[in-house]
Amino acid sequence: MDNIVSVLLKQSYQVSNIGIAEGKMGMILFLLFYAKYSQNQNMKAQGEELLEALCEEINEKTPVNYLDGLLGFGTAVEYLVGHRIIDIDTNELLEELDLLLESWRPYYSKMHTYQIVGCGKYLSMRLHYSLNMAEPTVSLAGRTCLEKMVNNVNPPRHYGELISLVDVMAELSALNIVNAETAKNHVKNFLNQIEAIVSANIKQENCLITLKPLEVCAMLVGACSHSKINCLEMVKSFLDVYEPGFRKFLSLDIDGLSSGGFKWSVLYHYLGKSLNNDNYLQLSEQWLTYSLQKYEDIIVGVYQDRTSLKDWNGYSQIGLALLYLMGACPEDIFDVLPLYLL
Repeated sequence: MDNIVSVLLKQSYQVSNIGIAEGKMGMILFLLFYAKYSQNQNMKAQGEELLEALCEEINEKTPVNYLDGLLGFGTAVEYLVGHRIIDIDTNELLEELDLLLESWRPYYSKMHTYQIVGCGKYLSMRLHYSLNMAEPTVSLAGRTCLEKMVNNVNPPRHYGELISLVDVMAELSALNIVNAETAKNHVKNFLNQIEAIVSANIKQENCLITLKPLEVCAMLVGACSHSKINCLEMVKSFLDVYEPGFRKFLSLDIDGLSSGGFKWSVLYHYLGKSLNNDNYLQLSEQWLTYSLQKYEDIIVGVYQDRTSLKDWNGYSQIGLALLYLMGACPEDIFDVLPLYLL
């Protein structure tokens, strides 16, 4: 962990990307949660200083998207405040972004699905935490925007859009909005579509590596929790059919959370705990042991490997994976950084 911190602090101010997936916000998430776990006030100060510098860099050219832009940044900031990691006025910091999304309301019906997902995840996080504030200025505008989104969901064009919509609609169904039940019905409809796709592939004996069974099943477990819709039997069936074969295709790299051993360790751990599956928990430990050894070999120069460890994003994502496996960050951290999107 000390090696990860050292690399991130050295390279943090050279990174132009502000995103949570491959940018400064992901680095900040790791540094601040690790600072809390290790009770390191100096590291906390460095993380907060980096956040302040990031805020000053934001301008009219900063992208708005979720993984690499303002929507993910805002979601992560609200998440950190909600978990009492930092203490800042998010209403003031995020006011312009809130107003921008409010101005988009007439166009929600024409938006690309991934834009809707980014807006939905950001506003649901804002609304969730702002309701506990003395002056929740986002509540009215945010609720109105979310209700508009729910009423203007276009049919998903492909599997990637389908799983993204399940995720965000499940989150919205848990909020105090007028059409929360409509969001829940969307989830039910999309779950039926996923089940139909899986069934069709079973009959055709197609390779399911493109359906991302580990990532999707982890997302579905979270969707069950948010929406109160029980789809765990579907999850278990999906995994029973495809996980053993899918395991053969898993990458042996350790490229952050985009692929490789640390990602598989996190997913198997999450699914093992959620489904009380000891086999998955053992697989999680095996992937973690393998990945840590490979990480150490790369650091000491035993061999060279094409890996994002040579870049900053691999370090921050590996750090978050380790914090999660150590129980040093909240269980819902991957609501903010959805693994199926990476």
